[in-house]
Amino acid sequence: RADGTVRRIRLMDASAGIKGALKRTATTAFSGATGTVATPEVIPGEKCTEPFKRTFAAHDFNKDSYIQKTELTRKWVEQAVQLAPQEVTETEELIKCAVDQIYQDMDIDQSGRVNQAEWVHYWLLEQTTPSFHAARMVQNQIRSWSGRDGGFLARLTDAFEQGDVDNDGDIDMNEMKTVCERLVASGRTTPEVAGAKKHLDRREELDPQREFNYFDFVSELLGRDKNEVYLYQYDISNGKASWAAPVLLWQRMEGIWHTGVVVYDKEYWFGGKIFESEPGTTPFGTPVKKIKLGETNANKDELWDLLATTLVREYTRESYDVLTHNCNCFSEEVSQFLLAQHIPDEVRLQPQKVMDSVVAKMLRPALNKWLGGFDVNAVDRQRAASKEQADQIWEQLGVGSIVTFSPMEGGRPVVAEILAKDETTCDVRFWEPTGGVLGGTFIEIQGATRAQVQPFRGNPQYKTGRVVQRRASIQDLAMSKSAMVTDETKSTRCDMFAAYCVSPSKDEN
Repeated sequence: RADGTVRRIRLMDASAGIKGALKRTATTAFSGATGTVATPEVIPGEKCTEPFKRTFAAHDFNKDSYIQKTELTRKWVEQAVQLAPQEVTETEELIKCAVDQIYQDMDIDQSGRVNQAEWVHYWLLEQTTPSFHAARMVQNQIRSWSGRDGGFLARLTDAFEQGDVDNDGDIDMNEMKTVCERLVASGRTTPEVAGAKKHLDRREELDPQREFNYFDFVSELLGRDKNEVYLYQYDISNGKASWAAPVLLWQRMEGIWHTGVVVYDKEYWFGGKIFESEPGTTPFGTPVKKIKLGETNANKDELWDLLATTLVREYTRESYDVLTHNCNCFSEEVSQFLLAQHIPDEVRLQPQKVMDSVVAKMLRPALNKWLGGFDVNAVDRQRAASKEQADQIWEQLGVGSIVTFSPMEGGRPVVAEILAKDETTCDVRFWEPTGGVLGGTFIEIQGATRAQVQPFRGNPQYKTGRVVQRRASIQDLAMSKSAMVTDETKSTRCDMFAAYCVSPSKDEN
């Protein structure tokens, strides 16, 4: 948003931002949509799978070793209507869609019913995955193999349960070796055996102190290939910042950074549009630094899907701001998707050092025009995403529309209902399942951005029947902007530094 609200929401740290505010406000624990999974009651010393086995039995009303979609819908509707007795029709429609969504993820074999292995696997994955995107990738791969081998998922969960000898929910390297040797000795020619062989072959490459939670364990046995992720840093001050900063700001600053994320032999960056380039061929010259951020299990198509369907709506020429919504903010988003981690603080937090300077504010429009005005036709060998279709879809959403809503970066999108809609934001409520005997609770949010919502199943025609809008009960979670520079002398030095470092050439300087 032009007033910066989107950035204040989306740059909040997961441990202290939206997740924390929801945890303080909600009366019932809730799960992976916001980064924390409410698990059923745990008995000390028992296997981590046992609590979910108990809740599976509690939801198996027909006692046929399956949870039918109709059973889960009926159970959740009964509980949800008690929480919202004045909105029965709207609640029923929302819960039906919520169950459809969760079944799409949980029902691995697409049989229309969930067995114990699928139930336990889903909730363990929710509890341990670094992000929704990572979980989705694992689920898709498991689904492709389970279609050919119906017992595959049960063997995975059983192997993890047996390998967790000390019942702490993690498997250390020695336990992992025992699990893999047992699988290989079985003589089966199945995917998990192939993954076990691959692990045994590369054990020397791994940290001997490494521990595998359930997500790590499954990913290892799936043998997903990893791709290196780098951050390319370009100094748009052409070296001036490295010596001018100590004089003018009393602090060291190596450069004024533009960044791009390099992965899959491509560089992804934001300059008014989202671009995909050959590494090092952007208009910013040669990178000063090439920092390895880590390795990702995500593939190229999965990243481009995020860029072209979600981030393209937020990262536009109109929304570009050199201080609050720039290329480094985009790099942070991509890093969170690929690795669930921040980019270096020297890049991520740099705008705060000059944000309140007078000269920076004066130069802001010119810098926005330059750095946020790249055109796909003016940049060689680039690909850019478009937002026109996303804008059209936003216009079709209204009060009562059923959408998928992403409460936090990397979190699982949940099925939500729009309670009220403004020009660029909306209020939503969603049913948050917990995996416990109690099905879940309602969470309501004010000020959800258009980048956080998408039509349910891609169809804006899904509705709850609500015709009169009402505001959500939870206040806007956006953080208020705080001034980083208050000392008058430091502010003056900040002005001088900004004026010098953004000069396009030595002659003009």
